Amino acid sequence: MTIYALRLFFFGMEVTLTIPLALGVILAVQNTDFWLKGWKQSLLVGSLICLMILSRLDTAILAGLIAFGVLLHPLLRTLIRRPQLVGISLGLLPLLVYLLLNQHFFHVWLPISGMAKQLKFNHYPTSPPWHGLYLYIPSFFVVFLPIPIGILLYPFAAKYLSEIQRALDPAVLFFPLVYYFVLSCLSDWSIWPWYMYALRPAVCIAFVIFCTLPPLARFLQNTVVTTAMLAVFIVLLVNSRWRTTGTESDIFMAAVEIQQFALTHPGTYAMGDRTGRVGYLLNAPLINLEGLVVDKTFLSYVKRQTPLRTVLDVYDVRYYIAIPSSPYNGCFKVAEPVQAGPESPHMQGEFCDKPVARLNIGGTENVVFDLHPERSYNSK
Repeated sequence: MTIYALRLFFFGMEVTLTIPLALGVILAVQNTDFWLKGWKQSLLVGSLICLMILSRLDTAILAGLIAFGVLLHPLLRTLIRRPQLVGISLGLLPLLVYLLLNQHFFHVWLPISGMAKQLKFNHYPTSPPWHGLYLYIPSFFVVFLPIPIGILLYPFAAKYLSEIQRALDPAVLFFPLVYYFVLSCLSDWSIWPWYMYALRPAVCIAFVIFCTLPPLARFLQNTVVTTAMLAVFIVLLVNSRWRTTGTESDIFMAAVEIQQFALTHPGTYAMGDRTGRVGYLLNAPLINLEGLVVDKTFLSYVKRQTPLRTVLDVYDVRYYIAIPSSPYNGCFKVAEPVQAGPESPHMQGEFCDKPVARLNIGGTENVVFDLHPERSYNSK
């Protein structure tokens, strides 16, 4: 499980910051002797919570659960007075500034990338967020397993815990369950491994529960057991795959091929899935058809299910790069964004034009269409 935590740091995503910040918040809140002293100490805890939320906004769910757990506890609720509330509120001020700046400059409260994935027609729970827990078996499911076990054992361990732990531990244990449920209500996009960051704090608390129960604590502290666990960890660490996967290499090589193509074919490009590396390398305007890095206006086209060709014309796209879901045979239908599920809107279109390029890298074909072949390459 430590290996799982280490591997998350190699995805190059913001969870590299979020995981230690979340663990830091848990440790800080546990230290009631510190943050209940006065507003200055509470300000530091509030600032740490603010940093955690700014690193990844969905950790606001974790912060909310912790606040709910603390306020629900009768003893802790009486200890929290105006100085503590003032300090925590001041610490959270940068979060308010962030939201106001978003609204001022971009006319939205939240990031476009999150809004693009939350255009569902309804808010009923859907399955994609939960699929991640078994699509990545055994790595993530094995890590998830201690959490329900910890929840079941918590009533037996509660009497050995401090007052703050009784308020805090259930909140953290239930965080992944609440988080994936909220995701399933807001979005039916597929989720990726870095979304599993929510398991990390809960797993740590689960092991606190295990080590609190005397029988389990004695078993885990046994020299033979400790040595065996250390040996298993070393073996798994040595045999873990830390190199870039073949798929990631293929995506990069395809991006290089597209970059080379664009050197002799100037114009505005559009692409949906796998746009990240292409956008980084391409020395030309690129419209991301997933809507993750565009604007509020573009999201309105997606939400209204505007025909894809119409949207491409609005943005004066010359080259559309498609990744056919089946072998390209001269004509195919496409729905962008591809990663969105059936409960989300799509911009649909049909392309039967003759492609100007077919780039096959690692078995995945990128088909490039020239939407305005009548223009010269020097045309805008």
